[in-house]
Amino acid sequence: MLISHGRDIQDAHELSEALLETNTSIKLFFVNDDTVEQALERMPSNLPAVPATMRIHQVVTLAPGEILSHDVSCMCSTQKQSQCECCNTKHFSFVKKVPDSLSQRQTRIHWEDPEVVGQWCVLTYDKDLFPGIILAMDETHVQVKCMHRVGSNRFFWPAREDVLWYVFDDVLELIPPPKPVTTRHMEIPT
Repeated sequence: MLISHGRDIQDAHELSEALLETNTSIKLFFVNDDTVEQALERMPSNLPAVPATMRIHQVVTLAPGEILSHDVSCMCSTQKQSQCECCNTKHFSFVKKVPDSLSQRQTRIHWEDPEVVGQWCVLTYDKDLFPGIILAMDETHVQVKCMHRVGSNRFFWPAREDVLWYVFDDVLELIPPPKPVTTRHMEIPT
């Protein structure tokens, strides 16, 4: 409407100023490039992706690292939004939680035992958990063929094999084989 009435708007800052002059009841905030750059520098590089981002219409946060999202706008009060069920509310946490069954090594792995080769294990890589099959060992390392992550507890075999050597300390525990949840995806028993 401003442009159709002859107002020339060259950039986001001018748009913000013009909208503030209209005395709108909508809260407007202008975030400059420097603020965005500073936030990106402070942001961890290994944040998990929020699922179905393209469908999200509204995001509310009530605690650091936790968001509630809706596909449509929800008009519940802020106090009720943490329990809101009206608009298909979804909860997402940026904080990776290790399942209780994996949070502590339940039994010590006996690396000197040759029967460890061929067993399933859970290992940590870049602060994430991955299941894999132990292929070989030497004095300090273990070679593991790993699955790739597709969700919080969903894994799949990549088209190109992911085989790496890990130090023994990266392997948290031996596990039973993951259970299939679809024709392609598996999950670790918890």
